[in-house]
Amino acid sequence: MPNSARDPNQAKYYLVPYGMIYGYTATASEGKNQGTLTVYCKDERCFKFKFELNIQMYRDALKVIK
Repeated sequence: MPNSARDPNQAKYYLVPYGMIYGYTATASEGKNQGTLTVYCKDERCFKFKFELNIQMYRDALKVIK
């Protein structure tokens, strides 16, 4: 969800079938309340998500990916 969208109903969602994901990397800085999640797909797509205001949304996204 972009930082400018505060309402989750207005957020854009990306759907990637689980069978297409072959790996991910996750980094977080809880002190700065930031996290980055990178998803690598089998068809060479790469999605990078930055969570800059809400670390809980980062944790939720990471839980879904795992």
